[in-house]
Amino acid sequence: DDLIGFFLQDEFTLSDRVRLVAGVKYERNSFSGSDWSPQGCILYSPWDNHYFRLAVSRAYRTPGFFEENSRFVKTLPSPLPPLPIALILGNEHLDPEEMTAYELGYRTTLLNRLGLNLELYYNDLNDVIDLVTLRQSVPYVLGYDNAYNAISKGIEVSLDLPVAPWWTLTANYTFQEVENKRANTDVGGTPKHKFNLGSRFTFNNGLNLDIKVHYVDDTKWEGLIEDVKVDDYVRLDIRIAQKLFNDKVEVSVTGQNLTDKLHPEYFDGVATYEIERLIYGQIAWKY
Repeated sequence: DDLIGFFLQDEFTLSDRVRLVAGVKYERNSFSGSDWSPQGCILYSPWDNHYFRLAVSRAYRTPGFFEENSRFVKTLPSPLPPLPIALILGNEHLDPEEMTAYELGYRTTLLNRLGLNLELYYNDLNDVIDLVTLRQSVPYVLGYDNAYNAISKGIEVSLDLPVAPWWTLTANYTFQEVENKRANTDVGGTPKHKFNLGSRFTFNNGLNLDIKVHYVDDTKWEGLIEDVKVDDYVRLDIRIAQKLFNDKVEVSVTGQNLTDKLHPEYFDGVATYEIERLIYGQIAWKY
C-alpha cells in the first residue's frame, strides 16, 4: 500500500472574542485513490471563562486489508466441535466510508474549580462497510460490502475536579444513537450509554496511581440465525507507576478488567468474544 498525504491548517482572529480555524487534509493511497477532507471551526467566547465551539468536517475511512482480501472459514465456537459454519469473503471493490461531522461544544469552569465540557455531535455516514449475508443456509457465506448509510448522534458530558495538587477526579458520560438510514433501525453493537469515572494520584516522589471504572450499556448484535444480546458490564482498570532516575525510567504494573475473570463485549455473527482479566508490567526508558 502506497500512501501520500499532507495537512494544512491556519487560525484567523476575527475579533477579540471570535476565532476561525480552517484546515484541509489530502490523502492518496493505492487502494481507494485520493480524498480531500476539509474542516472548519468557529471559537466564540462571549464572556470570560465561557467558550463555545462550532465545527464542521468531512473524513474518509479507507477499506482495510482484511475487508478487501479476507477469505477464511469460521467454525463453531468452543466447547462445540470445530465444524465449519460460515465462509467470510473480502471485497476488492469497496468504496471508502465517508463521514460529515457537525459538533457544538461548550466549556467552562464552575466555582473556579470544576471543569465542565459539553459536546453535541451529529455525524452523517455514507457507504458504511459491514458484513452482509450472501447465502442463508449452512455453510453460510458472508461478504464485506458498502452495506448502508447511517446517522450517529449524541451528547457527551465531561467533568474534571482537582481535589488537591496531587489528586484529580474525572467523570464522563456519553449517550449515542446510531441509525441505519436504509432500514430505519438501530445499528447493532452500538451501546446507547457509556459512563467513565477516574481518579489520578500524582505524588512528589514520582509515584502515580490511576483508577478507572467504565460502564457500558447492553447491546444487540445481528447473528446468522438470530440476534444476540451482550449484557451491560462494569470494568475496573488500575495502573501504578514509579518514575526513577530523574524521570528517565518508569516502572509500571497495570491490571485491566479486574471486576471479572471473563465478560463478553463483542459478537461477530457467529460467536461471542469474552475479554479476559489482564495483568502486565512495563518498563519505559526515555532518553
